[in-house]
Amino acid sequence: MAGFVGEIGTTSLIIGWGFVFSLILMFAMYETVGRTLVRESAFAQGEFDRSGDRLFGRGVVLVPAVMLVPLLIWFSYLAFKTVLIFPPGLMASAADLNLHAIAPALVLLVSAGFVGSARRVMASEIRFWAGRPFVRLSLALGKDPHAELRRLIVARSFSEIWSATLPWFFGELIVVEALFNAPGLGTSLWEAARRLDHTEAAKGLLVIFAIFFFTNEVNRRLSRWVGVRLESYG
Repeated sequence: MAGFVGEIGTTSLIIGWGFVFSLILMFAMYETVGRTLVRESAFAQGEFDRSGDRLFGRGVVLVPAVMLVPLLIWFSYLAFKTVLIFPPGLMASAADLNLHAIAPALVLLVSAGFVGSARRVMASEIRFWAGRPFVRLSLALGKDPHAELRRLIVARSFSEIWSATLPWFFGELIVVEALFNAPGLGTSLWEAARRLDHTEAAKGLLVIFAIFFFTNEVNRRLSRWVGVRLESYG
């Protein structure tokens, strides 16, 4: 039972880091690129598509985890002498698990398409909000509209991207955990399938589905809450 609880904890840790880094990415993208695009598109709606492509790029780049993880492990060891593979369970402390969960989380964001989708979705949100009257008025009066826009654009973009990429995120989770030797539900499910242990495999699948539906419900409620808050902006 203790091992199963530890597997849930490791998987939850990787997913948690994924959410943290995705939120950091959205804020960083707005602060570094979004501010410029807001000003460029506020009074030049017809020119947005060109400027948006220039600043954010085009399309979504997907790199499967099964290709990305071996390259990342190899490069990390050669360049920094850092081993990204999880240590054996008996040797792993809580700090070790926490640090080793960072690389799988970053790989999941890339392989699930979150990073690529972030550019496109944020550009679309900026195109919409930069043309709203309160933004144009603030810019015309020399005021800074970004304090308000940052919350609007990041919240909407974050929720929309997770709605689209969450199934891919969980789909890649099993592969990523197995490749990094992470003692989580994905690795346990992989090993149970190899042993033809249907009971353990079914238990792992049920827990992963439960985590997925819980995460999806949280995101759905967040999206609804954001929608209600945005009604006041017209």
